[in-house]
Amino acid sequence: FDGLQQTRVESFDLPGDHPDGGIRLDIKASFDNPSTIGIELGAVEFEPRFKGTPLGLVTVLGLQMKPEATASMTMSGQMKPQTDADDLARVSELMSLFISGKDVPVTVHGRSAKAMGERPGELLEVEWLNAAFQQLELSISLPGSEGMDIIEGISLEDMSLEFSPETAYAPRMSSKDIAATYKNPFGFSLGIHKIKEDIELLSAGDETPMASLQLPLQTVESEGQVIHTSFDNATMTVFGNAHGAFDQFVADLTVKSEQAVIFGGKVDTVARTPIGEVTLLGIPIHTQTVLEGLNGLKDVPTKVLSVDVTGGNHDYLSIELVVLMTNPSKIQIATRGYIRFNVGVPGHSGNLGQAVLRDLQLAHGENEVKAIFQFRPTDASLGQDFLARYLRGEPEIPVVIAGADDATNIPSLRRAFSSLALDSTIAGNQEQLLVECHAHVPLLTVLWKGKVRAEVVVHNPFKADMHVLEISTKVTYKGKTMCEVVGMVTENFTIPGDSTGQSPTLEMEIDKNFSKLSLAGRFEISADVTFSGKAVVGESPETGYPLTVDYKQEGLKYFYTELQLL
Repeated sequence: FDGLQQTRVESFDLPGDHPDGGIRLDIKASFDNPSTIGIELGAVEFEPRFKGTPLGLVTVLGLQMKPEATASMTMSGQMKPQTDADDLARVSELMSLFISGKDVPVTVHGRSAKAMGERPGELLEVEWLNAAFQQLELSISLPGSEGMDIIEGISLEDMSLEFSPETAYAPRMSSKDIAATYKNPFGFSLGIHKIKEDIELLSAGDETPMASLQLPLQTVESEGQVIHTSFDNATMTVFGNAHGAFDQFVADLTVKSEQAVIFGGKVDTVARTPIGEVTLLGIPIHTQTVLEGLNGLKDVPTKVLSVDVTGGNHDYLSIELVVLMTNPSKIQIATRGYIRFNVGVPGHSGNLGQAVLRDLQLAHGENEVKAIFQFRPTDASLGQDFLARYLRGEPEIPVVIAGADDATNIPSLRRAFSSLALDSTIAGNQEQLLVECHAHVPLLTVLWKGKVRAEVVVHNPFKADMHVLEISTKVTYKGKTMCEVVGMVTENFTIPGDSTGQSPTLEMEIDKNFSKLSLAGRFEISADVTFSGKAVVGESPETGYPLTVDYKQEGLKYFYTELQLL
């Protein structure tokens, strides 16, 4: 019979748990009988082995070998439990080869053969037949699986990415919960309790491999057919030829409400089975998932919570902002670098300057973000108008916060942040700039020159010092002009940050209406004031930022005058 060497395996199956322990094992095969002699056996028993490890026993009932014909046989039996570590390792290798679609070379050894008796189901021991059958050794190949998708889906319940200029294409990645849905490729019970992942990130369009993420072996939690894993500070390595694709992926994730991505690669698992704890290597992954994007941070309007002018130099005013940004996504982005935004006014092509955010942290939900706004208008009139609106306390001054072309020193985020455009508002200063005005009325001077002496008390709403150089004030009372102050401040008039200061004595030209009131003696009125002046904000008048202040204030209380002879 040529040792049955022409045996071919048609199918290999592990359909379920065996009632006596271990796993049910079914192998369907066929072979060619080259002999002119036929034989019929009641039962034969084989022992399949893989790399020397006995896998169990399988039995063929009613084997008919007709002369010069092809015979079929179904081997059914038990893959036995394994206790030796080396034997478990070999069984793990067998299953891994099968899952990966590779054929598995197995030797099958004859263990016993029995002839058919005269009565139905009767099996007879034939010593010479049994001894001859035990010499039988077949080399067969178990066919690997075809298209077995064990990992059916992956979802990220949360994810954080941390970038720096040095790790632009090797960001640190963390997740508290990755849920993977898996399908048991076998019929026997299998419980995965450890997993090692080698994941590739593929673009959803053309499936370009963008990055890899290698996670060490870890114990997992399972709920039915769902595995929950987590990891902290793993490195996502972006492939050298995929920087552009990765830049676009991050940009889409930032500006869109959702972004599809494909997870590829492979995983290794440790699973509990009826034959022992086996390791399944190289389980392929290819599944698409949809990540919740940041939607351009537009779901909730960005709010500027506070504005503090903290300094100035020849080039710009330095303003500290606290901005409320709401991240609708469960994807957190952290940077160890700077992000630049142009701050402009709706309807104007110029901008007011740039806001710089350092070490940005965008967690899920509300984030109070600190920024340094360098007020440096590209259009002087635009800047002057904004300052005037801010100083007179408009409750909501609309601004546009847009990513600059040089948005960041992190190359992989440049496209993402340069694409952002946020509508926001800045609340104007709510403290009155002018506190009071003291006018001293020399009687003779009023009569001869129409002038009085006056001091103006000014509040500095900035945290930086303000050095006043010129003051121009026009006072009206009941709609009539009463007096004006125009002049250079010849003495030092510096108002410390967030405090008030009284100007040096200035000459005030008075209207005839005011002259009549002056002669009446001491009085207080509530007047309306138009104020303009030139000042420098910063450490000194020589090094600070020059600005022109245009300001109107109604109801300047405590306007106080007193009548003097000279």
